Amino acid sequence: MISEIVSQLPNLVSLLTELIKELSMVSNWLRHWAPLLGAAAGLVVLYRFFLVGPNLALESEAEAASRPQAFDVMRVTPTMYLENHGRAKAEDIYINIQLNDWEFHRQSDDRPASVLTINENETGYIGSPGRIYEVFVDTVLHRGARFRIFFGGARMERGRTYELEYTVACRGHAEQSGKILYHVGHQDVEVEHTYPGRWLRLKKWIANQWNRLTSDDPELHLAELNEDWLDENTVRITGKIKNITDQRIRYSNVRLEFFEDSIKTENFFQAVPLRMTALDPCEVWKTEATIEFSNAPSPDDIVLRGVVEPNTNKTATPWNGVQLVDHEIDLPTDNDPTIRVHGRIENTNAGTDRPVHLVVKFYNVDGEVIADEDTRKKLEAGEAKDFSMYPAYDSTIRDQIDTGKVVLMG
Repeated sequence: MISEIVSQLPNLVSLLTELIKELSMVSNWLRHWAPLLGAAAGLVVLYRFFLVGPNLALESEAEAASRPQAFDVMRVTPTMYLENHGRAKAEDIYINIQLNDWEFHRQSDDRPASVLTINENETGYIGSPGRIYEVFVDTVLHRGARFRIFFGGARMERGRTYELEYTVACRGHAEQSGKILYHVGHQDVEVEHTYPGRWLRLKKWIANQWNRLTSDDPELHLAELNEDWLDENTVRITGKIKNITDQRIRYSNVRLEFFEDSIKTENFFQAVPLRMTALDPCEVWKTEATIEFSNAPSPDDIVLRGVVEPNTNKTATPWNGVQLVDHEIDLPTDNDPTIRVHGRIENTNAGTDRPVHLVVKFYNVDGEVIADEDTRKKLEAGEAKDFSMYPAYDSTIRDQIDTGKVVLMG
């Protein structure tokens, strides 16, 4: 028995030698290919958990309405949606919404207007008007789905930015935080989103850049932007924007941005949105706004910039067959500050209903547009309809009005 084992030792040694050689070759192969295998594994994880997983975010819109006498505040109606931007369904959804220094109106309709099954908790801050809303969604949210989860009202001060922070999570997806800013201007509210998750932010950034490269928006020229500090916390802004194209611009957003530049690094701290409507070729739109800050930096440390953002729905011409039959504008006087606009429009199309957008523009003695107001009507085929508008402005605008004009857009 021992002699047989001894006789096989050379074969065993040869086998071990071959095995060591094979292991050495495998080791060399692993040494060369391990980085690629690791990268491939990373791509699989990236694809599985980020690119094809659910990606939730809150989307918000806001409409503004104000009474003529309420020059310092306006009633804003935010609408909030839950949307799945990812490539997989989302289950067991949790949303935490924080309103740190403001709250939605008590009578807001915060019941879900969708097929979602939702449980809610509301927590108030002690000694503060802020609120924390916790929302638990039991319904599966499939890819691309979008549901309204809130529709309500809030009183917001003009010239102020309101912040809404939120956290969203679902099964198989960790918590991610996002932010929504409501920049309140004189007539409108601009909504700015900071989306949760780097991938969604990158996706939105790429989409925005692509839209900028492929859009053919008419150009608006920021002709003038001046600031006059009335005191340490109050500034009066005068800006002029000119339409340098041969097209009418239906409407465009203008944003005044304030930065602190005290330590050679710019820190954004305030934005004021403005909107112009129906700016004709070569026309100049002038705006004057008084903005009050709370705890503002020193005026010497503040940098002001004007950002003009033409809307992609940039030009407008009247619908064929819709005409302004007659109109009359009563301008304000010393005895009667009320502005009255009356007129009549007609749809001469047979068998075709038309929506109509009416804009009344007011000019100063220099021919610059200083204010505008709009309304919408729907005309049935062959119908003629009267319209009335009563634009209300404070005395700083009323005193500058010299002429007015009604513009008909589609």
